[in-house]
Amino acid sequence: MKIVFPLIFTIKTHQWYYLNDTPSFPHNSKIVKDLSKEVLLEEKNNVEKIFKLSEFVSDYVVDDYESNSLSVFDVIERKIGDCTEHTQLFVNLAR
Repeated sequence: MKIVFPLIFTIKTHQWYYLNDTPSFPHNSKIVKDLSKEVLLEEKNNVEKIFKLSEFVSDYVVDDYESNSLSVFDVIERKIGDCTEHTQLFVNLAR
């Protein structure tokens, strides 16, 4: 069963501040962009993109509650972490 939601989203000027590339969220880096493209392929539906990213991150990052990553690059390289690393990877790929 495929669920389709109409997504109407406009970004106001002040919202761009929160979407900028930062050291904590380097979503414009080649590594993150390439991984995101690899996961999403040619998917056009935004809801399907979210599901694909969520499934990918869940499968990619092995749960380890003793591990702490310094950056999303650590998460991509080590493929382990807790909810923080899952979130860090998902947010960077989704941006």
